[in-house]
Amino acid sequence: MEGFRKKVLWFLVGMTTGILAIALTAFFILTSPSLRTQLKGTVKKILQYHQTVAAIKTLETKSKDLLHTGIVVPDRFLHYPFPGNRVEKEGNFLTWVSPLSDRIQPQDMPPSNLMGAKNSSSPIHLIGLRGETLSFQFVVRSSQETSNIHVDFSVNPDSPAASCITTHRFLEYYEHFTASDVKYGPVHPHDIPDPLIPFHDPYKPGRKIVSDIHVMSDFNQPVWLDITYSKKCPPGKYDGQLTVRSGDNLLRKTPVQFEILKPVLPDSAPISRWMELYVS
Repeated sequence: MEGFRKKVLWFLVGMTTGILAIALTAFFILTSPSLRTQLKGTVKKILQYHQTVAAIKTLETKSKDLLHTGIVVPDRFLHYPFPGNRVEKEGNFLTWVSPLSDRIQPQDMPPSNLMGAKNSSSPIHLIGLRGETLSFQFVVRSSQETSNIHVDFSVNPDSPAASCITTHRFLEYYEHFTASDVKYGPVHPHDIPDPLIPFHDPYKPGRKIVSDIHVMSDFNQPVWLDITYSKKCPPGKYDGQLTVRSGDNLLRKTPVQFEILKPVLPDSAPISRWMELYVS
């Protein structure tokens, strides 16, 4: 019995000591502004950590649901503004200009309110420094399978800048991807216009690689265009044009304005830079 009483006594002493220690700590914290600030900061970090973990778990759950093959995602959740511009419709053909950042999908379609008539588009304005390369994409689409399509881009031959503005065209080739994610399961197959096939062989002058463009029915065919302003180009504004033909039939003729600024783009810049590599 005596041993039990000693154990109870030591237990009560320990409890009392612990309570007193907590009380003294609380007292010092409450009476010390710096300690109060540190405690608030620690509590805030703990709460932020738990909120972040909860958000990640929620996102993983929702992502898994969206990627599940049995789930149909409503179109309104995937909608984004159409990035293209200068859309023209001529017979079975639709053509438009798209920025270089757009990954054009085979079935992307411009909204009907953006479709203009043949040759109704405003000029394509390309402004840049001497020594700079500008890029954009041009898309051809037809409701019927068609061959012998030509997309040409040129500078006015009488322009003083005709010899110092260089243009290169590339046919965008769609790679078909099917992927399987270990965590989320099968991913819906998709097409990415990734490889660029040059119209002319850069290593063998005069050799054509792409002589004409073949367009599948209701399937987009983008063309990538590079326009380089030589460092020796005289500054100013110059004219050109973009033409699209199907055989001998002229589908589109859009004016182009080249504006070359006086500054020269340096070959290198004394600045620090970095980039992230995303692998998926």
